Amino acid sequence: MTQRSPSRFSLLLLLALTALAGCDPKPTPPMPPGEQPYTEVQFDVTVPAETPVEASVFIKGSDPSLTGASNKGLELVFQGGNVYSGKTRLPKRTDITYTVHLDKPEAQVALDAAGVVVPTRTLRVEQDEEKVSLTVERWGPATGDTQARTVFLVAVPETTEPDASIYLSGNVAELGGGKPDGVKLYKAMNSRYATVLAIAPGTSLEFKVTRGSMGTEEKGARGEDIASRTHQTGSGLQRVEVSVARWADVPSALTFKVTVPPETPADAKVVLKGAHAVFGGATGAGLELTYESGTTFSASVSLARGAALAFDTRLTQPSQQQVELDMAGAVRPTRTHQVKGDETLNVVVERWGPETGGGSEPRLAFVVTVPSNTPTESTIYVAGNQTQIGGWNPGAVPLYKALNGRYAIVLSFAEGTSLEYKLTRGSWPTVEKGPAGEEISNRTYTTRSGYERTFVIVARWADINSVPGVLTGNIEYLRDVTPTNTLLKKRDVIIWLPPDYNTNTNTTRRYPVLYMHDGQNLMDATKAFAGVEWGVDETAQQLVESGQVEPVIIVGVYNTSDRGPEYTQVPDARYPEVDGANGGRADLYGQFLINELKPVIDGKYRTKPEAQYTGLAGSSLGGLVSMYLGMKNPGTFNRLGVVSPSVFWGNNNIVTQVNALPGKLPLRIWLDIGTNEGSSSQETVEDTLALRDALVGKGWVLDNDLKYTEVPGGVHSEAAWAARFGDILKYLYPPVSAQ
Repeated sequence: MTQRSPSRFSLLLLLALTALAGCDPKPTPPMPPGEQPYTEVQFDVTVPAETPVEASVFIKGSDPSLTGASNKGLELVFQGGNVYSGKTRLPKRTDITYTVHLDKPEAQVALDAAGVVVPTRTLRVEQDEEKVSLTVERWGPATGDTQARTVFLVAVPETTEPDASIYLSGNVAELGGGKPDGVKLYKAMNSRYATVLAIAPGTSLEFKVTRGSMGTEEKGARGEDIASRTHQTGSGLQRVEVSVARWADVPSALTFKVTVPPETPADAKVVLKGAHAVFGGATGAGLELTYESGTTFSASVSLARGAALAFDTRLTQPSQQQVELDMAGAVRPTRTHQVKGDETLNVVVERWGPETGGGSEPRLAFVVTVPSNTPTESTIYVAGNQTQIGGWNPGAVPLYKALNGRYAIVLSFAEGTSLEYKLTRGSWPTVEKGPAGEEISNRTYTTRSGYERTFVIVARWADINSVPGVLTGNIEYLRDVTPTNTLLKKRDVIIWLPPDYNTNTNTTRRYPVLYMHDGQNLMDATKAFAGVEWGVDETAQQLVESGQVEPVIIVGVYNTSDRGPEYTQVPDARYPEVDGANGGRADLYGQFLINELKPVIDGKYRTKPEAQYTGLAGSSLGGLVSMYLGMKNPGTFNRLGVVSPSVFWGNNNIVTQVNALPGKLPLRIWLDIGTNEGSSSQETVEDTLALRDALVGKGWVLDNDLKYTEVPGGVHSEAAWAARFGDILKYLYPPVSAQ
């Protein structure tokens, strides 16, 4: 075989490598003129949750600044959460090695998740300031720790004493073998307690947390017994996080929430009387409740779980004492209750009366809401055709001040008595008038058997010329709400909140929402068309307080000068008085409601945002747009109040659209019309019947998910709609249990 000679290239490469092998490494380039030779370095170290609260964490390294005076290293400072930090100065462009460790309660080093010691880290800095972030997965001895370990992390209630000792009590020896003080935990970061135990993989654990005895074991959030906690151990390191809701020896919080009749006097005190010490004992004055709002009184007490209570609800005034009666007039039997834990006990008082009972004779409670501009020193009187109501003497029968700014009186009449009456402030020159100051007919009422209430709203007084703004309940505003679409104008929004919304005992309950058009006509006569409002606030307040409807948030969206275009789904040039030629902006208006206003309401208030709880209602063109937007957006609105709708618009276009539906939608619909509306407007019974029949043809069921009402003699006006708003609300939001 002939051997080939090395090529010229190979020889040159060999000579170059030989020369390089004999050279010294190149020195670190000199520092550029004016540059500082050191870097300010901040170390941020995230440590495991089980790190003891007394621990000191260090960075120890090859640079003198990382050795420290005690040779433990640079001590880091706890920053909160699971983070420790420290700053030091390190030379630039130099390799620095370092490790992380803690020295208390015992020396430990950083391990990886498998329990192997984390190798020494290397750092080289270049900038004037740098930050180094790292995470310690677990702590352990300098030799490592790869056997199975279970970490217990326990969060305790805020009421736990700062010096309390916390224990685990469980079914295996490592957890104390059932002893209530089996394993003591140490204080870890973030007010938690922890321990790390070696338990064989595959062990089934059952355990509870205690403060050293079974009388101090953990309980559920309401103080109820809870099952033992369970865990199956595995290999490696496992963390078991536990949150203790409360301790067995912490008393339960019981809140009494008492709803009283609307005719309850404003100066009355409501007390609970019983033999238990919380009520002051059999001879005590009783537990006095605090007035919240509306017709609600409440009080909170601390009681041992399982405590048995028996109590009566009483009304005390300077001049009389009354007890709780049922509607038939019988004294309500003593109530009993056994405390189960933290809870709210709801009590509804149907009526008040003497301890001997109220008898079965007919009684009528007049509950009167007066204008907001009524002089505060006024006395309100009822004057009518019967002796009990003064025989038309305007200053003979005074009402007393009741709760919530109302006035009331309870009178006895024979069954079937026909009443005619008016309200005054003591004389005929101060008699009540209509919203615009006009004369009104005598109010009428025919008494029946038993106990009844009639609710009266005075619109205006004869001697007070200004139109009052009668606002009832919790009302808030959003001012100058500006849609993003420039075709829509800015407007105000009025929000009515149910009576219990802002109470101290109710901070978590969420509420359905009813959105209503023509918002300025709903609650404030000073803003309403022709000075006549719907009385939405008064009606809703009364129906919610009496339990006839579910508590609901009502959002009134004011209209603008573009009401016609915004409330219609197609143009209709036949009606220039409402700018019909520019109609067809209902979809834009709907997108404003859905994508802009509704998120604000859902974010600001405790709402139930889902479609099944959200309604849309309005009258005339407002009824039309409610029907249209409900059909187009059933994923947002499921409850519709279609009041005196303008079915005629666009040649009955809304009927055409219903007929075009592929099937029934998940909508609960109130649909109505007055029999005399066609005399003053285009809305007719005939057109509304066509809409009703179209809905029935698609599967809606009358008197189930479709309520159709023809109002005898009903006209097209705010006053007519106000008269039936209560029925609308009762159908759309029937009462449900508190959630």
